[in-house]
Amino acid sequence: MKRVIEILANPFCEVIRPLCVDYNLIEVNDGRCWSIKERRFLDDAIKDKDIGHVTPRAFSTYDATKVVEPKYFKEILENSLPEAEISTFCEDFLKLLNHNQKRHKDRVPCLIGAANSGKTSLFQPLLGLIHHSHIATISKQRVFNKAMINRFTELIFIDEASPSTLAIDDWKILTQGGYTACDVKYKTAKSFINRCPMLLTAQQQLEFGPEDQPAMDRRLRNYAFKSLPNPKKKAAEWLRKHPMGCVVWASNKARPASDHEESSDGGSGENEASQIDDGILNDEEKEALRTLAMAEDCTGPPEDAEQTLAEDEERSEEDLNSDDDQRISNMRKALHQSTPGSLRHRQITSMLQTCLREREEQRARDELHYQRRRDRLVARGVPRAHADLLPKNASDPLPIVLKNDLDVLRQKIIEEEMERRKLKARQAFEGRANLEAYVDVLCNKLKLHHQSLGAYNTAEALEERRRVGVDLGILRQQDQHLVRCVHEPLPTRSELACEEVSTETAQSDDESMFLTPLPATEVVPASVPDDCAIPDELRRPHGTKKSRSKIRRSQTETPNKRSKNTILNYFHSQKS
Repeated sequence: MKRVIEILANPFCEVIRPLCVDYNLIEVNDGRCWSIKERRFLDDAIKDKDIGHVTPRAFSTYDATKVVEPKYFKEILENSLPEAEISTFCEDFLKLLNHNQKRHKDRVPCLIGAANSGKTSLFQPLLGLIHHSHIATISKQRVFNKAMINRFTELIFIDEASPSTLAIDDWKILTQGGYTACDVKYKTAKSFINRCPMLLTAQQQLEFGPEDQPAMDRRLRNYAFKSLPNPKKKAAEWLRKHPMGCVVWASNKARPASDHEESSDGGSGENEASQIDDGILNDEEKEALRTLAMAEDCTGPPEDAEQTLAEDEERSEEDLNSDDDQRISNMRKALHQSTPGSLRHRQITSMLQTCLREREEQRARDELHYQRRRDRLVARGVPRAHADLLPKNASDPLPIVLKNDLDVLRQKIIEEEMERRKLKARQAFEGRANLEAYVDVLCNKLKLHHQSLGAYNTAEALEERRRVGVDLGILRQQDQHLVRCVHEPLPTRSELACEEVSTETAQSDDESMFLTPLPATEVVPASVPDDCAIPDELRRPHGTKKSRSKIRRSQTETPNKRSKNTILNYFHSQKS
């Protein structure tokens, strides 16, 4: 398999182009995709030229036009965490979907709580989006092997973790990420760069040795969970089947951890060095920035920013006057109150442009959704003039004309469905093939019944079937020999009639085989004087003697037949 993958990965492989997985996209209903990086739905996430060559990482059944409430996901978090901590957890939860993007020493979420607190159930939405073969976890022997991490691994999950699950060096390497190596059986050691996100659950806080505890505290972010008052058994299954509802809700609640939390344990030199490498400011630099008084005219914005803002105001003035929400209105007021060119002015300008762009995108999505609804009505048979009367807001009532059209179409669909079912029922019982199929099913059922009883193809079972058929009156005594198997159908009337005709024909053929017919009249030669007193029966050849019943039948059937001219008949006629 490795050799095949290397061949397909060759850029000159033109016969079969390898399928590329876009780990940033999750496909939902109607062909839309959720962007993990942008945290919003995209209509045309995959370009037309890439269709068939690029695929999202997963598909989840979710209607992007509706708001799905993640009841169990929300219930578990609100039962144990305050509002601010829920936002931080949602941010860490969404980072678990970032494939191969873990930064060095990013904090690993560790869910701590007793049984029935729902900490393991929070992992189920991830299992609904990531295949279990791409998740590295502990083995049956309650140990973790780094060899399970490869380039296809999307998540590391350790359930019921404890300090003894891994050696302390492995704990540090996995939680901080970066370059590491692992032993492979019968092969040389394998080195790799670990950027997989990680999730831990434990029943109590992980307590390492005194010399290692500070380093592990800088790598873990603990969340304490309490037992649920009414735990639901179906919560885990529901969360695994509705992952996108949890992801969308978490994206609305997510908030990065505060700088104070990130730098609360930054007393050690190792932590300060890692913060400097990652671009995080220390406390002294933050305090200096907070106390810095910036002059309003110390810096000026670029000329193109002011020009873009002016054009945007002119373009969207009518839209804002017609449908201006409160947030945009407040930002516009704050923008006019601030000094042009100041830091506040530039920040509000950027925020206002973002809000206007999002509103335009929402309007485009609503218009596309409206056109799809209208096209569906036309496709169902509604006239175009009536379909144009469809209100753009889905919650508004439908016009009377459109309701009547839909009722007529609905009734037509019901009638067509009834006709289709009648036709199928008629076809099921038409033709000899259907009846023969029904007979075959019954015969096979009877055969299986005898096989299960151990009486199949036995003489006793065949004799019993003949006797029962005669007792029930469905078989005549003289037709018992026609039943030759315990599971085949009984002979029909036409078969019995054919059997009788064939029997009579066979009997007549047997009789005619040994009887030699005589001519109607026989001329006796006068030159033979001794033949006059010999009856016809005595003159027949051997083996052609006519039976007495045949003689009597011939005498009764032909009374007027002319008697033969013999001497015996002559004397009989003289006596009479």
